Amino acid sequence: MEDQLTAERRCATYRIYNELHASRAAFPKKTLRAVFTEMMYADPSAWRAVGITRAALEAYRAAGKNKIQGIERAHLTDRWRMIEHVFEREAPLTKDELFAYWEETDRVVIALRGENRQNVLGEWIPFDNEDGRLFPRLGIGFNYRHAIEGDFVRRLAEEIGANT
Repeated sequence: MEDQLTAERRCATYRIYNELHASRAAFPKKTLRAVFTEMMYADPSAWRAVGITRAALEAYRAAGKNKIQGIERAHLTDRWRMIEHVFEREAPLTKDELFAYWEETDRVVIALRGENRQNVLGEWIPFDNEDGRLFPRLGIGFNYRHAIEGDFVRRLAEEIGANT
């Protein structure tokens, strides 16, 4: 269920999306991408983690309680494709279609920096994070709380190890 702030943001975002869609020929695609993705980033469902690569899981496991560097969120769908989908169409999406599409495609996998930067994700393990409680956004990064994500990663590594 949407809270009041989310509902208001979604209404405003949808109004702006319609304005941008109507005048999309007046802007470079890069501008549409920057403006629209920044607006969508304010949505609670933005950049929801849905999995972790085996390499990132191993890096977390090896680090134990030590701080770890070089882990990032990697988008499963390139944002250029997402922008093309919502702007390169005759008519704009409806509000429900827009947010359903964005929630489905604006998903990320926790990965090593090299996997993300080279745009080549290794094998990844999906996990349930429908409510976005794991690896929550923190600027362009994400929050790793040892008591929450650390425990989750440890249990996942044990489960995966038992299944391989």
